[in-house]
Amino acid sequence: MNRLLLIILCLIAFRADAMMLIGGRPPSSVCTEDYAPSLTVDQPMYIGQSSGTDFHGGGYTPEVTGSVCKIDLHIQAVNEATTLAGKNIHCRIFTIDGNGDVDTIVGTSSALDADSMVASTWTSANAGYFEFSPSVELSSIVVYAITFFVDTDSDLTDDPEFDADDYVSGGYDNESNVDAFLLGRTAWTWDSEIPYVDQNLIDAEDDIAIKVFTDQ
Repeated sequence: MNRLLLIILCLIAFRADAMMLIGGRPPSSVCTEDYAPSLTVDQPMYIGQSSGTDFHGGGYTPEVTGSVCKIDLHIQAVNEATTLAGKNIHCRIFTIDGNGDVDTIVGTSSALDADSMVASTWTSANAGYFEFSPSVELSSIVVYAITFFVDTDSDLTDDPEFDADDYVSGGYDNESNVDAFLLGRTAWTWDSEIPYVDQNLIDAEDDIAIKVFTDQ
């Protein structure tokens, strides 16, 4: 009798654990869309087209503290005069110092193949998401730079690469938009002697069309 009671109690405990796994997964384990403003995508933001030293992106302050697990970027245009094969695009997140320059790398995404990107679509539709593993913890009291750059040599410690003929462009809204808090379109220039200095604010009202996913 005691053995039967023990078996029943074990089955009940197993069922409870199973239900927890199915329906009660901890929120932090789910990568969920957190920021996706309603922006019109008016103009292209060139990625790796004109300079081999620039990280192109914008400033970002999350509304709440969270861990970024992936980012989606709207591709506005694709220029393929010869080939985009071999051109990998990464998303890199930096902190920003008091001068507006990028300061410390807090995360670099997986590579996406530029050759798989299609104009007027999100990268997730064809090339995938910019994924961060592990997820990048961001604080709501810190300003960050979410940037994009091209790599062709699998060396992420040297200058970003560029090609004047073969490149892709992200999309941005060139109007002030209250729904967005990715503020300004900027190019941050890498200096091999003093890394991550010099920021060129292209337009403070250019909000980049991205979607940010966090662990919730």
